Amino acid sequence: MGLFEYFGTCIHATHRLEDLFPAFIVLLQAIEGEYGRSEHKRFEDESTWDDERLLELMDKLNEYAPQYCYFGSHPGDGSDFGFWIDHFTLEEDIETGELLAVSDLSEIPTDHVGDVLLINDHGNKSLYFIGIDDVLRERWSLV
Repeated sequence: MGLFEYFGTCIHATHRLEDLFPAFIVLLQAIEGEYGRSEHKRFEDESTWDDERLLELMDKLNEYAPQYCYFGSHPGDGSDFGFWIDHFTLEEDIETGELLAVSDLSEIPTDHVGDVLLINDHGNKSLYFIGIDDVLRERWSLV
């Protein structure tokens, strides 16, 4: 997935199924439109809206989450649903060396292939990928 424009809140301040389902379906529909898919239609029947079905819909949205991100409730506010950075996995992969973290793109070793997390002096984060062609591609960026 390229640049991701759906970061942040999808719906806030509710746990009511009749609020969450329509908001999540609209979001899924928008994302699937980019891929020519229409799986959102299987969630539109209001008679099937229950907690189990909601988890299934959230799992479907989570499939579209960019690397090191997830769809669900915000860690600081359980009623704020959207796409968020998975800071735990991000930090774990930095610590284990699975992910290279730099404060300036000039710090990337010339032979590096894989993901690079740029964290600037303001705390903004951008995830890049460098392939064997040495081209730097942005996966996502949060300011």
